[in-house]
Amino acid sequence: MKPVIDFLLSLFVMLAASIERFMLGNGLILAAIPLYQDLSKYAISVPGAKEGVGWTLFDSVAYAQAGQTQLTFFQIPQGQSSKTFADTNMVAAGQLPAGQSFLIQSVEVRMYSGTVLAKGGVAQYAPTNADDIYNFSKKGWLEMSIQSKLYIQEGPLDRFQPSSGLSIFEALALSYYAGGTATYQEVSVDYARTSGKLYTLASPFLLESNMNFKVTLNWAAAISQTAAGVVFVHLNGVLYRPAQ
Repeated sequence: MKPVIDFLLSLFVMLAASIERFMLGNGLILAAIPLYQDLSKYAISVPGAKEGVGWTLFDSVAYAQAGQTQLTFFQIPQGQSSKTFADTNMVAAGQLPAGQSFLIQSVEVRMYSGTVLAKGGVAQYAPTNADDIYNFSKKGWLEMSIQSKLYIQEGPLDRFQPSSGLSIFEALALSYYAGGTATYQEVSVDYARTSGKLYTLASPFLLESNMNFKVTLNWAAAISQTAAGVVFVHLNGVLYRPAQ
């Protein structure tokens, strides 16, 4: 008798489940509201867990033709002072968004001079781009502070090499005499950037979301340039954010 009863019970359970699915699918009954303690079964993220991805925090500041004694970075985020992603990937002023951490492993500084790179004409041209980059890099120093405490103070600026830059495959200069008079016809490419070993921190720094930080470039006196330019600072490392 018991096997018959067990069979009938299992048949009833299957029939009830089929009826419930039919009624739910046709909107005839509402699904039960899940209990709060069971919500983890439906989560698309892992509460409390973080993922780490290779990342760069970068910011840029205009360099005046007359020069200045200090430039400050990572204080103006996107959406302020006409800054876009082309200028910075900071979304908060001087700090990380909530829930993020960033391990700083290396630092780069790159100067984009406003001078014309390809030149031509009847006049002889001085290497203004190379001179500008050299003068910018040889005298200044970099400071990085976290929570108003200095963690980097080092110079000159050519210590902070950029890891990439424009490659020049040809530079040509021509001169000739016409009618017995010295006449110059010059075509040249004037470009330079600092090079060397990437500035890597022996002991990386961990930025938390509630920590204020900034980077400044400093000079004892303003270093003028042939034309106004723009300076980028890159902080390379690992970004930790909520996993999903």
